[in-house]
Amino acid sequence: MWYAGELNMPKYRRFIFLTLAFTGGSCVMAAELLGAGLTAPYFGTSLYVWSSDISLEWRKSYNNHFTRQFVNEGLSIFQ
Repeated sequence: MWYAGELNMPKYRRFIFLTLAFTGGSCVMAAELLGAGLTAPYFGTSLYVWSSDISLEWRKSYNNHFTRQFVNEGLSIFQ
C-alpha cells in the first residue's frame, strides 16, 4: 500500500493521489460553506454559527475515519 510520502512511489501515482486528496478536501469545504449558507437565514452568520458548522463537519469526518479503521482492522481494537 502506497502513501503520498513514500519515496519509491511512482510519480504518476503520487500525482493522482494528491489530486484526489485536494479535490476531496475542496468538496468538503464547499459542503461546509453551503451548509453554513443554507442555515444563515434561520440562525444568522455569526462566528458561533460558522464555528459550530465547521466543528460538526470535523466531528463527522472523525467518526467516519474511526468507523472505517474499526471495520478494516476486523474489530481488533478491543482484543
